[in-house]
Amino acid sequence: KKNQDKAMKFRLRGTENGSADACILLGEAYEFSKLNLEIDYTKAANFYLKAMKLGMSNGIRNIASMLEENKITLSSFIHISKTFY
Repeated sequence: KKNQDKAMKFRLRGTENGSADACILLGEAYEFSKLNLEIDYTKAANFYLKAMKLGMSNGIRNIASMLEENKITLSSFIHISKTFY
């Protein structure tokens, strides 16, 4: 538990400092319920979009997978993406 809390803290700090890798890791934590987080596909998509905006192509690939697996809808993706552009 203590190490998971540290991992979460460092990932959040990384996203705040513009790390695309941290965004992907945090998106995966929300998508797959890692680090004792509840699944939250909207938060996952937000972090994947942030990674994409920072230049990491994995972000859009992960969003495409979420769309394909019906974890998010196209309309919710459009709504989420409006916050970035």
